[in-house]
Amino acid sequence: MHIYYVFPDMDFDKTAYIDEDRQRLITLGVPPGNVNSFDLEFESPSVDDVDVVVVLGGNVYRHMSNIRKQGMYTKIRKFIESNGVYVGRSAGAIIMGPTVDVGHWSQFPNDVGLKDTSGFGYVDFITVPHADTRESPEKVQEYHKETGQKMIYLTDGQGLLVLDDCYKIV
Repeated sequence: MHIYYVFPDMDFDKTAYIDEDRQRLITLGVPPGNVNSFDLEFESPSVDDVDVVVVLGGNVYRHMSNIRKQGMYTKIRKFIESNGVYVGRSAGAIIMGPTVDVGHWSQFPNDVGLKDTSGFGYVDFITVPHADTRESPEKVQEYHKETGQKMIYLTDGQGLLVLDDCYKIV
């Protein structure tokens, strides 16, 4: 099994997440050389021989800016449509929805001037990670009321499994 961790932006250190996951995967039998990471600010990996792509958290606007700038938007779409397994952590999950324009409630601003704030659109809702530890949950609820967007709230201990048009909180 080949797994790629993608750092769409470098606004905070993600190596601790990768190191922790890498150790779990090695324990499960995945060879250490099969877990690789890439910084999308500087490189655009091929995903042709990859089984799992993991996109980590951070500034969702920088994520989409770097994903588009490095040509990863098309690569990720083809990967998913070829039955590749996509794992999104925090902002990596938000980008799968209809929009990444969540700066109203996100701690990260649109500091890259991203004009096209559409997400991948694989799900018809916005994933709201960290619902239990968010500093200003009222901002999320206000955004929800103002926009009418469908939103799925996840605590830090939860994940979301999506298969075709069905999803389940796990």
